[in-house]
Amino acid sequence: RIVRKDGEYAWMLWNARPDPVSGHVYAAAQDITERKRAEAALRESEQRFTELVTSIPEVFFIAHADLGGTIYISPAYEKIWGRSCQSLCDDPRSWLEAVHEDDRVRVLEGLERVNREGRVEHEFRIVRPDGEVRLVQELVTVVLDEQGRPTRHVGIGADVTEQRQLERQLQHAGKLDAVGQLAGGIAHDFNNILMGIAGYTELALARPDGLDDELRSDLEQILGGARRAGALTRQLLTFARREVASPQSLDLNDVIEGVGTFLRGAIREDVSVVVELAAELPRVKVDPHQLEQVLMNLVLNAGDAMPEGGILTVRTLAPSADEVALLVSDSGVGMSEQIRARVFEPFFTTKEVGKGTGLGLSTVYGIVEECGGRIAVESEPGNGSIFTITLPATDESAEPTPSADEVSPRGAGNERILLVEDDELVRRLTCEMLELEGYRVCAAASPLEALGYEGAWDLLLTDIVMPEMNGPQLAARLGAERPPFQVLFTSGYCGDTMVERGALDPSAPLLQKPFSKAELARMVRDVLDAPPSGYGRRTSTLVSSAPV
Repeated sequence: RIVRKDGEYAWMLWNARPDPVSGHVYAAAQDITERKRAEAALRESEQRFTELVTSIPEVFFIAHADLGGTIYISPAYEKIWGRSCQSLCDDPRSWLEAVHEDDRVRVLEGLERVNREGRVEHEFRIVRPDGEVRLVQELVTVVLDEQGRPTRHVGIGADVTEQRQLERQLQHAGKLDAVGQLAGGIAHDFNNILMGIAGYTELALARPDGLDDELRSDLEQILGGARRAGALTRQLLTFARREVASPQSLDLNDVIEGVGTFLRGAIREDVSVVVELAAELPRVKVDPHQLEQVLMNLVLNAGDAMPEGGILTVRTLAPSADEVALLVSDSGVGMSEQIRARVFEPFFTTKEVGKGTGLGLSTVYGIVEECGGRIAVESEPGNGSIFTITLPATDESAEPTPSADEVSPRGAGNERILLVEDDELVRRLTCEMLELEGYRVCAAASPLEALGYEGAWDLLLTDIVMPEMNGPQLAARLGAERPPFQVLFTSGYCGDTMVERGALDPSAPLLQKPFSKAELARMVRDVLDAPPSGYGRRTSTLVSSAPV
C-alpha cells in the first residue's frame, strides 16, 4: 500500500523485470485499490452467506440441473437427513436413497419438472439411518445460462413432520368442536321427542287394567328402542365432551366381567373371545357406563375387522403402580398408515354405507381423553390391530352402593307445582306423570304465560332453554314477587353446557331429559324436601341473567 497526497491508502501491484543488457530493472505499477475493495466485499458477502445458510434450520442446496450431483449443501442436511455432508460428496445420489421408496419416483419426476416449469414445491418422506421417518417439504427453482438452458437447481428443504402433526391435531379438534356444536344443538329437540316416546310407553306398560302378552312385548320393544336412541344421543355428547360424566372408583376387571356375557353374544360365532385379566389391578376413576361404552365400541370394531373369523383378545395389566392399561386386539385385516392416521376422526369409517357411523372410535377417544388417559393403536395390513388404553390409577376406595330404599321414590305428595315447558308433548307427559304421583299441577307453555298465573306454588319445574327468557331468568322474575318456592330445572342439553354458558349455577338441581316417571318422582321429592332454595320475595344466587 502507498499513501496518497490526500492521505488515503491505495493498493498498488508492481511488476518488475531486470534487463541483463543494460543492467537496469524495468518496473510498472498498477493501482488495484478497487479490485482489493471488490475482493473484500466478496469475502464479506461469502461470510454473510455462510452465516445465513449455517444458522437456518432448513437445508439449502445447489445442484446440477441434470441431477448429476450436488454443488453445495448446508450443514442442516446432517440434522434432517441424519447423514453427513461428506457422504453426499462420496455418493451424490445417497440423498435419493434416503427418500422413502414409495416417494422416490414422485420426487424425481418433480425435479425433472423444474427444468420445464421453473419451480416445483413438493413433500416427501425420508428414512433416517435409525429408521425414523420424517416429512420434508422442498422448494426447488432452476437457474438458466445465457442461452436459456437449465444449468443449476437451487432449493431449500424443511422438516415439517411436527408441523403436519400439529395441523392434523388442530383439524381433528376443529371437527370435534363442530360436531359438538351439532350434537348440542340437536340434543334438546331430540331428547324431547325421545322422552315423549319412552314416557308414554312407560305409562302404557304401567296401566292397572293389564295388557295381553303380545301388546306388552311390542311396547317393551318400543321402550327399548327409545332408550337405545337415548344412548346414541349420549354417545354424540360424550365424544363431543358435552355429556355429564359420573366418575367412580372402580376395578377395571369388574367392569369387563360384568359385560362379558353381553360382549360374547354381540360377536359372531367364528370369532373366539379371549379374556386375560391381571390380578390385583389398581383402581381407576371413570364413569362405569362410559367405560362399558369404550369396551363395547372397541370389541365391536375388532369383530368387524375379522370378516372371516379370528381371535379377539381383551387384556388388562398394570404398566406401573400409577397406571392401568386395557388392550383390545384382533387378528383381522389390519390398517394402512393412512387409515391409522384418521381412525379417531369423527364420521370417518371404512365400512359400507349404512353399516357404520364413524362415531365409535371418536367416542372412545373423547372418553379416554376426558378421563385423563391416552389411547394408542398399532396396526399393519394383514397383521391385525391392537388398541391400548392407559388410565391413571386412583387411591380412592369404592363408593358404597345405595340400597333399594335409597334409590326408590320416597312416596308421593300433594304439593302445588308450576310446570313450564315449551314442548307440548313433554309438557302433557310430565303433567300426567306428576298428577299420577298426587301433585297438583299448573302447566304453562311459555315463561310469559307462567308470569301471568296468580297464586303460589311449592315447586317451579321449568325447562332451561325457552323463547322469551330462559328457566333461571324466569325463576328470578317469579322469585322477586311470589312467596318462597323450590326450583327444579330440566333440559335436553347437559348440565355442563348450561353452566359453561353461564345460564345455570353448578349447584342448581337439574333433571336431564329424557327422564322416566320414577326419576321425575324421585327428583321432585328430593327438591321439595330439601332446605329452602332462596327463591321467593328475593332473587336467588343460583340465577344467572346470561342468555341461552
